[in-house]
Amino acid sequence: MRRNLIIVGAVGIAVFGIFLIVVAVGRSAGPAITIRHVKSIQSGETTRMIFEISNHTASSYVFFPLTVDVRRGTVWAPSYKFSDMHPIGSLVWTLGPSSFISYQPEVMSLPKGVPLRLRISANKNLTGLEGFVGRVQLSILYYRAGGRDPFSLNPFGNKGGGFAPPIEVISEEFEESPKNQAER
Repeated sequence: MRRNLIIVGAVGIAVFGIFLIVVAVGRSAGPAITIRHVKSIQSGETTRMIFEISNHTASSYVFFPLTVDVRRGTVWAPSYKFSDMHPIGSLVWTLGPSSFISYQPEVMSLPKGVPLRLRISANKNLTGLEGFVGRVQLSILYYRAGGRDPFSLNPFGNKGGGFAPPIEVISEEFEESPKNQAER
């Protein structure tokens, strides 16, 4: 009798565990970063596009614009490419935790009446235990270069310790139309 009760209990726990795994894996958490095209304002050959970039996580991110893509048939191809080089000290766009910013790039000669989208590269700012290894590596580099150690070696510190590998984020599709020329 006792043995049967133990078997029934073990099977019940196993079934409940499988149920929890299926529910956890089956749920989609949604994207960490989203991009929404708000509007565009055209003046001559220059178009100022206004985007709302939102961070839906509890972590900070930095991002760099990559391209504005155009759809030709079923293929997306770059129509406008932002600078490949991001020198040290250049403007880095930062998204705080659970926040959004208005990003307003100006681009030249965008095609009209075809689907477009913005692509960015976003990197999570690693803090706490996640960033500890990065802070140690940076501290060693600074020490070898003869500099002071500007990085906290507290494993649970909230100072940045580098960035996670980049993720590519793509906006919803939008179109530029000739009616945007009226807004100046």
